[in-house]
Amino acid sequence: MGKPHRLGAHMQSRGPHAVSRPPAPAAPQHPRPRALSERVEIVCGGGIGRTGTAIALLAVMSGIEPDGAVGWVRANYHPRAVETRRQRDWIVTASARLPR
Repeated sequence: MGKPHRLGAHMQSRGPHAVSRPPAPAAPQHPRPRALSERVEIVCGGGIGRTGTAIALLAVMSGIEPDGAVGWVRANYHPRAVETRRQRDWIVTASARLPR
């Protein structure tokens, strides 16, 4: 393990509040209401797994049954969308938490 980082003399003299942290990011807004008036883009590194998962949840929010959401996304977006069992399970779990 290396030596602990030490502030330069000019920073040490300014006290413990001299180093500021960036502000915490604002909570993300839900994309669906924004999509009524503006374009919403959902992306991930490959554009298939996490993006497909997000699209599947939006499909559920639009009336597709949770059990059919992955099939709908694969038929309408990408045939390999929602790549893992964990992503499929998350769609079901998140769908159950949506307001009815």
